[in-house]
Amino acid sequence: MAELSFVEYVRSTGLTGGEAFCLLTMAGFAVLAVAAAVGLYRGRHLPTSTKKAAKERSSDWKGMLSFLAGAGITGFFGYSIAHVRYQLDYQLRPDASRYTIGEVYRHSARKKGPVYEYRYRVRSQSYEGTTTCQSRACPPIGIRFYITFALADHSLSQCTGEVVPDTVQTAPALGWPTLP
Repeated sequence: MAELSFVEYVRSTGLTGGEAFCLLTMAGFAVLAVAAAVGLYRGRHLPTSTKKAAKERSSDWKGMLSFLAGAGITGFFGYSIAHVRYQLDYQLRPDASRYTIGEVYRHSARKKGPVYEYRYRVRSQSYEGTTTCQSRACPPIGIRFYITFALADHSLSQCTGEVVPDTVQTAPALGWPTLP
């Protein structure tokens, strides 16, 4: 068997980017938990012949609890972000999504920078989405892009950035399985 780099190995497993990130995040926190447990175990077996040693052991215990609390909070938020990204990647995968036409109707400013908002229709129902403007230049209002939307949840969408030609006027009610 040929030797694979770590990146090649992860790609060969067939995991999506979100799945791989989630797996690596959880593995990293498992290593931190083991390291913390080893540190606590060692702290319990320090010599206690003097008051100073007992005080140091108590201080080590408080430090370890602070570390575990910080790692737990970081792990929770890291997992939450990875889970949301994973859900987006999973539900917008090619076999679970369709394409339709979206039209830019507004520009706005957010913490992450300027965004444009678009509207699209699926089965005669209107939905909205947002996309961050590339290099601070937002597309003009009224321009039409192809939008990927999830079959399971039509409100979950992502702009492809590909402009719809003038020859394409409308999309089918449930969109296209591939870009036209």
